[in-house]
Formats: sequence, structure tokens, C-alpha cells
Amino acid sequence: MVSTRWAARLPWSAILVATGAFLVIVAALGLGLRAVQHESQARDGMADSIEVGRQLLELRYLAADLNGAHLAHSLDIWRNSAGALRDDHPARAQFLAAASAFRAKLIAIDATRLTTDEHRQYLAAQRAFDQFVRMQERIIGAYRRAAPPSGAAQAQPNGTAPGPEVAHFEQTVELVGDLVSRVLTRSDRNAVAAARASDRAAMWRAGFAALTVALGVLFVFLNFKAILQRARMLAGLDALGRTDMVTGVATQGRFNEEMPLALERARRTERSVAVVMLDMDSLRAFNDTNGHQAGSRLLAATAKAFGDRLREGDLIARCGPEQFSLILHGCTADAAREIVDRVHEVAPSSLSFSAGITDSDGHEEVNMMVPRADSALAAARHAGKNRTVIIRRDATVELQREPQLDYDAIASH
Repeated sequence: MVSTRWAARLPWSAILVATGAFLVIVAALGLGLRAVQHESQARDGMADSIEVGRQLLELRYLAADLNGAHLAHSLDIWRNSAGALRDDHPARAQFLAAASAFRAKLIAIDATRLTTDEHRQYLAAQRAFDQFVRMQERIIGAYRRAAPPSGAAQAQPNGTAPGPEVAHFEQTVELVGDLVSRVLTRSDRNAVAAARASDRAAMWRAGFAALTVALGVLFVFLNFKAILQRARMLAGLDALGRTDMVTGVATQGRFNEEMPLALERARRTERSVAVVMLDMDSLRAFNDTNGHQAGSRLLAATAKAFGDRLREGDLIARCGPEQFSLILHGCTADAAREIVDRVHEVAPSSLSFSAGITDSDGHEEVNMMVPRADSALAAARHAGKNRTVIIRRDATVELQREPQLDYDAIASH
């Protein structure tokens, strides 16, 4: 009789178990999909904040160009340069172009996803910039009427131009800098949230895969897709940190990573490695004359020309605003000198550089070799433009000069 009652209840027990299993699977599916959704939203937020940060960093570069153009124009007014108050005057035209580029970038940033506080900060920066432009135009109008306002900027011989309009521009730069900090902080928070959401999503996907093979296959696909996207994003961030945005060559960080490996390779192969430090002699003067954007284009073209003359496996890195560093494998100081000669051939005619060279057999530390190359570059700069100095391992110093360039033309730039 007992067995009969158990048999009668068995189908219902099976139904309850199946129903419970189905509900567990459905719940796991819902929670897993929710976790994936949170992960996707966190990644999207991270991507948005990175994009806004990139736009704001470009705005800071444009602010530097605008500041230089404004100071140059103010100096021309102080010098009473012919036509300095006309819009077609080179300095005036460069200022107007820089202001237009800055305003265009401000408008582009307004179209990005900013938080409420960030947008309030953005509007304050926009108002400060508008006040700067309006006050600058009023001052120019007063100068055109031969009656500069009492509070107008009076350019000094050293190129400074303190005045009320400059105060508004400095306020604009300060607000933009604060906005950059806010966005970068948000980017860091989004990165942490994305990592945590990714971990939670992986946990739910693994649990759901254990409950059912069919749905597990689906979640494996989703997991693979999420991991691939995350890996691409991290790879992109890593590449961004290892590649100079202006020139496209390696950064100082990449150079620091490669130096110990280069010395180890020299020890293993018993072939010397050379380090060359290159410093652009007249880039700062070129920037003052032509603007930082033109200087950035010149730097990028110069870095490409230099890289094209190097051998496969060698490294060129930008280690300062005007400085490049080369790692030349299997190369002595004398051979490096010949490579520097080839690099001189592709340098723009109005741009010379000083070079410091040293080599090593690998039986020394990085903090011994790199300072030696820096000392060679410092000696080359001290000797004058377009010099090459070799400091050998025994501390012997050799100075060489490139005589084929027009130094007066270089100095004028």
C-alpha cells in the first residue's frame, strides 16, 4: 500500500523537480542577462568618458596655441607693427584662427555625454571664453580708434600681455583643466565598474552553463564576445600609453621598457648596443613663429623621416617636447654616428639637431648607460647647434660638427 501511494506521488514529485529546475534556469538566465547588460553599460560609460577626455585634452592643446597667438598679436600691437590691427595681419589672422578652432572644439564637446556637474563646468568655461573674446574685440576696437581703454592689456617687451581679457582666458583654461580632471576621474570609476561588472557577468555565465548545456553554449559565446571587447579596449589603452600621440613613435615609457632588454641582448649576442639622444635645435623658435600646430606637424614628419632611416628592430622614441631617443641593436658608437649622418640627410633644411651618442657591451646597468648618453647630448648642446658628441665607455669625449647647414637660416627660425 505504501509503495502504491509512493508510486502515485512520484509523477508529481518529478513535475515539481522539473518545475523547480526550470525556474532556476530561468532565474539564472535573467540574472546572467542582467549582469551582461550592466557590463555593457559600464563599458559604454568607460568608452564615453575616454572619448570626452580625449576631446578635452585636444582642447587644452588648442588653448596653448590660442595663448601663444594672443601673446604674439599683443606684442605686434605694442611694437606698432604695420597693419597689426587689421584682421588680415598674420598675427591677427593666426589669433582669429586659433580662437575659431578653440570655439569649434568647445561646441564639439557640448555634443558629448557630460554629467550634470561636468556640463555646468563646461558652460562656465564657455562663458569665460566668450567674455575673453568680447573683451579682446573691444580692446582691438579701441586701439583702432587710437584710444586704448584704461584697463587694456599693455604688451611688454618680454612678450607678456597681462590684462582683463587675459584673466578671462586664464579662467577658461583653469575651468577646462578642472573639467579634464573630473572626466578622467569618472573614467577611472567607470573602468572599475566595468571590471566588476565583467567579473559578475562571468560568474553568472559560468553558473548558468553548469545548469544547462544549451544555454551554456549561448553564454560562452557572450562571454567570449565580452572578453574580446575588453581585451581590445585594454590593448587600445596600452597602445595609447606606449605611442606618442603627436609623432606616432614610441613614448618615454616604451623606451624605458626596452633599455634593459637591449642590454640583455647585447650581453647575450656579444654585440654592442648604441643609444642616441637627438634634440631639435630650433623647434621652439619655429613654434613661436609658426604656431604649435605647425610645430606638431613638423615633429611628426621629422619622426617619420628618422624612423624610415633606421633598421628593422631599432627603436625611436619621443622622450621630451623636442627630444628623440634611439636604441640601435648590434651597433657601436661609430656605426651609430653613421646612422646619425643618414638622419641628418632627411632632416628639414630649416631644422637642425644636436646628438649625443654612447654604446655598451651590455655589462652595465641602464642607469649607467642612459645618463652617459644624456651627458653627451648636453655637451653637444653646449657646443652649439648641429653638433654630435660621442662619450665612449672609457669616458672619452669626441665632438663632431655638421658644417653643411646654413646656421644663420637656422637661427632665424
